[in-house]
Amino acid sequence: MTSQGTYTLTSAKVQKTVILCVLSEDVMRELGSTKTNKLSIKFTKGNEFLSDHTYEFTCEKNDQISERIYMKKPTKPTTRKQLMYVGAVTARAKPKGHPTEAAIRKLRAATEREKKQKQKGRIKVVDHSGNTVSATKKTMAGRSKVKASAQTTFSSASSQDFLLVRSKILHDLAILGERGIQEIMERAAAPKDLCMSVLEEIGTRNGGKWKLKNEAFKEVKVHEWPDWQDEHRRRIRVIDNMIKAFDGLGLALDAPEWRNLLPRKDSSHWSIFQEHLRSKGKLPVEFAKPEDRKSVFDVDVSDDVSQEQKGKRRRTVEVEVEPLPISNTKKRTNKTKQQRYEAIIERLETGANREEMEAAEKSAYDKYWKTINSRDEYDKLIDHFDEIYNEYKNIWDSAIVHEQWYFEIIDKLEEAAGDQQKHSSISKEVETKFGPIADRIRRGYELSVEIDAIKKELNRAESFLLAEEL
Repeated sequence: MTSQGTYTLTSAKVQKTVILCVLSEDVMRELGSTKTNKLSIKFTKGNEFLSDHTYEFTCEKNDQISERIYMKKPTKPTTRKQLMYVGAVTARAKPKGHPTEAAIRKLRAATEREKKQKQKGRIKVVDHSGNTVSATKKTMAGRSKVKASAQTTFSSASSQDFLLVRSKILHDLAILGERGIQEIMERAAAPKDLCMSVLEEIGTRNGGKWKLKNEAFKEVKVHEWPDWQDEHRRRIRVIDNMIKAFDGLGLALDAPEWRNLLPRKDSSHWSIFQEHLRSKGKLPVEFAKPEDRKSVFDVDVSDDVSQEQKGKRRRTVEVEVEPLPISNTKKRTNKTKQQRYEAIIERLETGANREEMEAAEKSAYDKYWKTINSRDEYDKLIDHFDEIYNEYKNIWDSAIVHEQWYFEIIDKLEEAAGDQQKHSSISKEVETKFGPIADRIRRGYELSVEIDAIKKELNRAESFLLAEEL
């Protein structure tokens, strides 16, 4: 039971207080109805029902008011014995007003004082044409006085109210994007003046709507904001908005702000957000493993080179390498062998079958793109993704166990790197000697193409499904 909007009317003979009483949800449930004929309040005359939860009273007292509220029992005469106690209302005849209103008044006063302080620091100068213009004294002492006076105008309670509203608007706009002032006020449950003060500080106007400044996204607590707890889909949407803002600011990947896009390492959703940032190319530098970065290795351009080009017969090639699971055998493999192993896998995949690979990518894209229209379909595709990803992981685990087999033909493949016909001949030899494993590697590549296509569709569907749920 709370009272709001109390104010005092004073005359020569009597002091009257008008009280707006707001009944709590618990009391309303006990009443079972919002009709005034089922409510009896033993107060003064002039009680008036205003809305479902609000009642107005007038009291001729000049001290604290406390009165009980009773509910009439149905189908019985209205006597004191037939009334059931449901709550009480308490208010003072001379209230201080709502703390938010006090914060607004103090904010306005601080602004006025700051303007006056600036005016004192201005002098009049005459330009070459004889016109009078203003010039400001840019002394650090003057600036510090203005800031100090503005800070001391707020009480701790008023400042706390302002910060709470500011934080609410900041995180609402971070996930929702542009919104009108009316919707912002309703979601923040704050008056327009206070919301406008916040928006002028952290937002920018675009037509009739407001959106966050790129700089303000640095303050978003994407993994701590309570409204998004246990809702990683909402946080992923906020992260996408933060990525756009950080790109707009030109932040490098080693900037500390990128680190805030990941939860704690012990979080159950760590791998989800790590994979999402990797897919966007925004994984912070400190978390990028060697498998995530580009592997560099040497490739023979051709055996048939002129004498003048002997010094340039080798070139450095950069390729994107699919991250491989790390097994015990791989941990014992030195860096040079690891690079050579990655090189041969790359060649087996992209040697003479590039057209087939491109066809497989297009087929997977056509198979999954724009196939999700509901949350149920989204969940089913995630289950399918888990199945093929487990198969993909098992393939690479088994290939790693037999990696020493491939070292026998590395030299042959390096010699044939610039000769397509020779490369095809060696590939056939590989298929004959290591046919089953080569087939599994090709199957692994087909699965990796399918996995990429599913990821793209899941990312596409996530946006519009989340928008519908909001």
